[in-house]
Amino acid sequence: MAKAKKLPSANWRVQVFIGKDANGKNIMKSFCAPTHKEAEKLAAEFELTGKKNLKRFTVGQAFDGYMALKRNVLSPSTIHGYGIIRRNRLQSLMPLVIMRSISSKNPSIFEILLPSIM
Repeated sequence: MAKAKKLPSANWRVQVFIGKDANGKNIMKSFCAPTHKEAEKLAAEFELTGKKNLKRFTVGQAFDGYMALKRNVLSPSTIHGYGIIRRNRLQSLMPLVIMRSISSKNPSIFEILLPSIM
C-alpha cells in the first residue's frame, strides 16, 4: 500500500498505481483527504474494489457514445455541429485514455489518465 504524503494545502495525498500507458509511463490515481488515515482508507478501498470496476476508453469513444446517446434528444443541426467539432477541433484529444468507475456514485464523472509526473 502506498503511503500518504502531506501537501502544502495541509491535506494528505496517496497515489495508487493503476497501470502503464502506451509509452510505458506509470498511470496513478490520487486520493486526497484532510487526514492521513482518511487518505489511506480511500486508497485502500480503491485497491480492493475500485480497480476491478474501472472501464477504460478513449475520449473519441466517449464522444461518439455521447452523440449516439443524445441523437434522439438533440436537434440534427446540433448533432451535425458536434460531428464537425469532433473531426476538426478535438483531434489531438481523441486518443487520450479516460476511465470511469462502473459502480461510481456519480457516473458522469470521468478522469483523464495522464502519466504520473512523480
